[in-house]
Amino acid sequence: MAIQTYGLSWWGQQWLNALMHIDADNRLPRGRTYANKGAVQKLDIKDGHIRAQVRGSYIYTVEITVPPFSGQEKERLLDALVNDPLIISQLLNRELSPTVLDLANETNIKIFPASWKDLHMDCNCPDWAVPCKHLAAVIYLISRQIDSDPFLVFALHGLDLPTALRQRGMDIDKKIFITPPSLSALFANQPFVHEEKANQGLDFTLIPALHHDLLRLLPDNPVFYPFGDFHQVYSQQLARLVRYGEQLQKIVPESESQMQWALGATESPMLRIDGDYRCCVQGITHLKDLSTLLGELKNLTPRRLQMLQPSVAGLHLAWQFAVHLLAKGAVMPQVFSCESETLVRWLPATLDVTVDNLLEQVARQLPDGLISFNDWALTGKRQAITLCSLMLDRLVQSVPLKKGDTPYDKLFFLTGRVTFDSRRESASAASIAQWLSRLTLVHREQPPVIMLDEAGEDFALHLAVKITDQPAPVMLADILWQKCYENTRMAVLQTLAMLAEFYPPLCEYLRAGGRQALRLTAQTLPDFLFTALPVIRMLGIQALLPKALDKILRPRLSMQVKSSSGAGGSSGFQLGNLFDFDWRIALGDRQLTVTEFETLIDSAEGIVRFKEQFIYLDPDEIARLRNKLLNPPDIKGMALTQTALSGEYAGTPIMLDSAAREQLRQLTSVGMPSQPVSLNATLRPYQQTGFAWLTHNLALGIGGILADDMGLGKTLQLIAVIQHQKETGALAERKVLIIMPTTLLTNWQREIARFAPTLTTAIYHGGKRALSDEMPDILLTTYGVVRSDAATLKKQHWRLVAADEAQNLKNPASAQTKAAKSIPADAFIALSGTPVENRLAEYWSIMDFALRGYLGPLKTFISEIEKPIQMDRNQQVAERFRRITAPFLLRRLKSDKTIISDLPEKIETDRFCELATKQAAIYASVVREGMQVIRGESDAFQRQGLVLQMIMALKQVCNHPAHYLKNKQMDAALSGKAQLLLDLLDSIEETTEKVLIFTQFKEMGELLQSWLTARYGEQPLFLHGGLSRKKRDEQVERFQNDRSVRHFILSLKAGGTGLNLTAASQVIHYDLWWNPAVEAQATDRAYRIGQQRNVQVHRLLTRETFEERINDMIRNKKALAEMTVGSGEQWLGKMTDDELEELFRAGQD
Repeated sequence: MAIQTYGLSWWGQQWLNALMHIDADNRLPRGRTYANKGAVQKLDIKDGHIRAQVRGSYIYTVEITVPPFSGQEKERLLDALVNDPLIISQLLNRELSPTVLDLANETNIKIFPASWKDLHMDCNCPDWAVPCKHLAAVIYLISRQIDSDPFLVFALHGLDLPTALRQRGMDIDKKIFITPPSLSALFANQPFVHEEKANQGLDFTLIPALHHDLLRLLPDNPVFYPFGDFHQVYSQQLARLVRYGEQLQKIVPESESQMQWALGATESPMLRIDGDYRCCVQGITHLKDLSTLLGELKNLTPRRLQMLQPSVAGLHLAWQFAVHLLAKGAVMPQVFSCESETLVRWLPATLDVTVDNLLEQVARQLPDGLISFNDWALTGKRQAITLCSLMLDRLVQSVPLKKGDTPYDKLFFLTGRVTFDSRRESASAASIAQWLSRLTLVHREQPPVIMLDEAGEDFALHLAVKITDQPAPVMLADILWQKCYENTRMAVLQTLAMLAEFYPPLCEYLRAGGRQALRLTAQTLPDFLFTALPVIRMLGIQALLPKALDKILRPRLSMQVKSSSGAGGSSGFQLGNLFDFDWRIALGDRQLTVTEFETLIDSAEGIVRFKEQFIYLDPDEIARLRNKLLNPPDIKGMALTQTALSGEYAGTPIMLDSAAREQLRQLTSVGMPSQPVSLNATLRPYQQTGFAWLTHNLALGIGGILADDMGLGKTLQLIAVIQHQKETGALAERKVLIIMPTTLLTNWQREIARFAPTLTTAIYHGGKRALSDEMPDILLTTYGVVRSDAATLKKQHWRLVAADEAQNLKNPASAQTKAAKSIPADAFIALSGTPVENRLAEYWSIMDFALRGYLGPLKTFISEIEKPIQMDRNQQVAERFRRITAPFLLRRLKSDKTIISDLPEKIETDRFCELATKQAAIYASVVREGMQVIRGESDAFQRQGLVLQMIMALKQVCNHPAHYLKNKQMDAALSGKAQLLLDLLDSIEETTEKVLIFTQFKEMGELLQSWLTARYGEQPLFLHGGLSRKKRDEQVERFQNDRSVRHFILSLKAGGTGLNLTAASQVIHYDLWWNPAVEAQATDRAYRIGQQRNVQVHRLLTRETFEERINDMIRNKKALAEMTVGSGEQWLGKMTDDELEELFRAGQD
């Protein structure tokens, strides 16, 4: 059991002085033990007479009489009290000013007993000593009551102080008594009003560090805690909680988050609070406990969040907010009652305006239905508060408490609920509520106003009060001394007593009745502005300051950036050698040299005037600034270029001279070169912009990342750039190397031949690969080959090395990333259509390929950029990051207003693959055997059937050998088309878009379903002719409305008509019907009325097979007149034997 203490207040301690100097053997500690164990029973106090029963060996009666004040003593004391507003103001807050003791001594009135002899005491126990242990126990308990009620000090002497003061015109009975609200009151149906504010990006770094300021609001030695100073216990534990919150503010690496997730893609958790304020989790099959759910939320990565339901994202947002609040100490406890229990919950410190505004923003971003109380759904701000509170409670209770074995420790920090047993403990709930009331009582009927005015070189502080029917605040002196404000006076004094606690100079101002302004000098003003005022404002008290004090300047280290003497020399435009700088001291938007600054601050300190503004010269800050100038940070190279681009250093604006500004203009101003003459395409406006940007960067010898959305033509833009390089002679000596996934080799070769036929190309891939002495303009290779042949490829110095699907370089530690970065070139370009915003560490790796070393070491990048942006949502860091990367990253989305009007509503792309080795052998065998049978058939009808059978067989071979052979060898690697599909789906997976995959065959759909389940961990939907109408409708409903369902496989006949699947923006035709009308009918499942986005259509084709040749025939509009939806592929049966031989054979023409 913790040791209890008595006399927590100075006036309670004065009462205990009656027990001092007792020399009777061991009676004092034994009396304290009696008080501790609750032996004192039936304690009654009336008119200065105390009567109690104390249980010992028997029940003994104790009587204590306190000498009453005489009538004259009462008058003298009252005269002194009513003339001191400070004493009255503190009494209103149930506190006794030490000045009362001085007044009593001056008027020769004994308020407190100096020893036990000043009291008349009696006990009927056999102990001869006075005081005996029973008397001592009662005196200890009286000190506890005096701690809680300073008016008892006077009542014991027969002076009813509230009544006596009321008779003199001071009604101090009109004070605030606080009782804990009930659980039902917390959730009473009182609507929160949402102000219409701009929904700006959430920035958790705006949360101020409130740990110390909130502690200052709470008085020391709260009377409910008999085991010492609870304020100290509270302060120490809150410091531990802040440190714990700081530890939680980290990003979980992807490798740490590859675990068995309890949160499935289809699960939508919500929280339910019952009538006992106990919370359970609903909507998750194997998870019911909130603490376990928080562990899941803590480990979620941005990538994983995109795959889960909106409710999970909402809970994760509330979790992030709760963690950041705890890390800044911006939390406060609230006590409430539920039946016989007393509970404490932790809340966001909404008495701070910034925290309250952020809570409003969080509330607007949360989906409805995340939490309910007794099955009543909470919404808006109440939902946000309750969610954060439940999460804060679990965080607080997860941090061990040193020596926490009292009910109060458990209530605040360990369990959040206790049942107080004794009557004395039960009264503690109201005392706790009284102690915490300052954290919530920010709205007052007559709020004070602090008025600060300039007075020559100094400032004058006055207090005034807002009165409802008065147009302007009323000065405090009028409130205190004019009779018309009698009814207002006490409420005002009660608030002012708290102000004086946080800013002690106000004590003298109050004691003087507000008649004389409080004078603040340059040296004393900082303490008021930076220490007292933030706390006072948290109490909801307005401060009217001179406009010049709205933004007080502080000296900050800055720089003037200038062009480097080595920039633009014979070595060309080198990104790390563009700038130089001189240190400066920034004061707002003005910059001073070090000498100018030293002259300004000579012998000055505090807040001083500077050019119509005020600057704060803190000696400690000035010393740190001077130390930085003596030991300056090492800023050079790429870091200095970033500083110039961002326009700031450590958050402070910098200056650039004219030469530096010209360097930036050269770096960022992109001209518009003419489209290459030999390019067989007309670039769309946004593609022309991309071409110009890449060409500009290449001219400067720097690279970049082209990160346009899939379907916007990154390949064409790069081909245009390479064609421009050839036409300007840049490829005469050095060539271009393009690295890509294996499945894209064919597509790149075809696209170059189609759009830039004058460019020569070669593929460096396969077992017999070798570099030719006569290098082509473009060498196409794969990431796997680069990994194994880096030594060979490094022997060439390339004009340009480009990486397509550059997310393959996202792991900086992988062998293929290191190999790609080792190849020398004039410039490097990365192409990637996957979003980078939520994967900044991956972004770093890709940018480090394009611009080696520009973003610094990865560890520094994670701590200074990734964590602030992704975990803290720091908008300032995000904006700086945008500025420093803007010249080297170009990303356009299909949803951009400037893009969408320039796009066709359907973007159609043919994607080619190669037959795998065994697949090619099977294909050749089927052609050889099939043509032999066809040539031997003379009946036209029978022949047409054989042709269609042949087409069917070859489609199956091209799909996958197992589809044709009906065997169990179903590895996707055995089919070039299967590999192409999975690579394509990997890219789409990064964008969170939904996909329709069409095939003609149920067997192929089952193969696709097995591959996708294994690769992505979720079984895709599969709609085929064997499903009932009910099952079909259920699948369509899930795909349209369940964000976890990303892939929908449809057999062409079953899914080609009558369905509305506008949730999909990506359509893949795995195998084709060779009838555009049928194909278009299937595509229109996604592209129809209700579709809000452009639809990307991918047609998968096997190169150098009948698929490529039939596709060319259709593209060249041959036989199109015969093709209708009903005709299917019948037209192919009319071809001659030689035409069929040419059509079906494998290999090049």
